Amino acid sequence: MNKNTALISALFLAILIVTTACIPQGAINSDPAVSVPQILETTEVVVEEAHSDHDGHDHSHEGHSHEEYVTTPEVSEEEIAATAAAKAVEVRIAAEAKAQAEAAEEAARIQAEQAAAEEAARVAAEQEAQRQAEAAAAAAAACKTDAVHGVITSYCGYEGTYQSQVQAAADALPAELKTAFVDVEIVNGCHPNAFASMGRCVYGVWDSAGWDADTHGNAWSRSLWVSNRGVESGRLTDIMVHEAGHAYSFNIARNCVNEDTDNTYREDARTIFGGEEPFADGITAYYNGAGAFQNYRGTGTALSVAETDILEKMFSSC
Repeated sequence: MNKNTALISALFLAILIVTTACIPQGAINSDPAVSVPQILETTEVVVEEAHSDHDGHDHSHEGHSHEEYVTTPEVSEEEIAATAAAKAVEVRIAAEAKAQAEAAEEAARIQAEQAAAEEAARVAAEQEAQRQAEAAAAAAAACKTDAVHGVITSYCGYEGTYQSQVQAAADALPAELKTAFVDVEIVNGCHPNAFASMGRCVYGVWDSAGWDADTHGNAWSRSLWVSNRGVESGRLTDIMVHEAGHAYSFNIARNCVNEDTDNTYREDARTIFGGEEPFADGITAYYNGAGAFQNYRGTGTALSVAETDILEKMFSSC
């Protein structure tokens, strides 16, 4: 109850007292159900309530209003636009900051995953290298056996799974290359020296001296090897021509002199091609085309005029 209510109640009480004083005695007591004390008692309650309310909260003067409608302050269109623009900038900046933070977190996650993958690959590579080293050591130890010349099944590293296919590829070589195959053995196997040095069964090997893991003079001297892995690569014809090229280089070209240079054709060809392996690749491209597998020159590399000339001259002269 507010102060106005209390004031009205007090004023009503005063009027009641004055009025009662002026009423005859009989009139007052005409209604036995209502007496002055009762009226006063009722009035006191109202006053007490007024005072009680006064001691509590003043709703009209202490910030509490009974108004049901509110009008907000008016702002110019320019100020509204400026405020909206400023808020839009804040939202954009916050969004960009969030996006940058998320991008940085994602980049950190990716970097961590890459680092973990690289570490796993490094460990796997080390384990594989260790495995290959152990296998090479075992192969080297296994090579210390008594192989019999001409009995290829006794040669260290012999596999034999594709022996007939490898021999057929050798039989199908061009006539010029087959001239180098006098006393040359064709072996389907994983050459022991190549395995010891490379840690895997390479596609093919030309072995002029009979090498095992670390010594030469074994029963398989003057042998041409193609491994199971080489055959399974689908490149048997190219591998055979490449290794036959080495056999031709050793058995024919190194003893055949180029009259124009007084060098052997092997020397001149190695100079033009840039070494023995590119020379053998060049022979492969000469017979099987530029699309043949060329491990050293690069598959698809065509022969130059000079390279073609030296090969044609060599094959026609030797």
